[in-house]
Amino acid sequence: MDCIDTCVLEAGPPPTPPAGTPTVSTDALEVSIQLDPPSPDSASFAGYFTLTVSAHNAANHDVLVELPPSGDAGPSLTFVLTVARGSAQRVSGNYRAYDAGMTHFGANETKRQVFDFHLGSDVSDGGLPSGAYTAYATFGDSPAQPIEFTLGP
Repeated sequence: MDCIDTCVLEAGPPPTPPAGTPTVSTDALEVSIQLDPPSPDSASFAGYFTLTVSAHNAANHDVLVELPPSGDAGPSLTFVLTVARGSAQRVSGNYRAYDAGMTHFGANETKRQVFDFHLGSDVSDGGLPSGAYTAYATFGDSPAQPIEFTLGP
């Protein structure tokens, strides 16, 4: 369910960062991708699996992350995931910084975004057919190490 404007309003203002919190680029974060389960197939969880993109502040103090402009009228991009099967098939999703809490990382804080998929032929519904894939992700413009995985029948 998408409730961006309503949910941000109902959540109230994000916590105020401590005075003197440094502003850093997205390169200051450690960005990674995790596949769960590690070897998805139709026999495990009825073919459903997730790719989780994490952005971690390894500093022992709070930071404010400066995101690059989005290039359109919307807020800057935070989590972006692209799943590719060769050069023929690409599925992607992203989230935007609709509130300031997305750019404030506490000391050693990790923020995560989970992307849901399942084995299937309907790409518009998160379905991916069996085969070999590569997942690429970024937080802002800071990339994760791509991961390769195979979806079993």
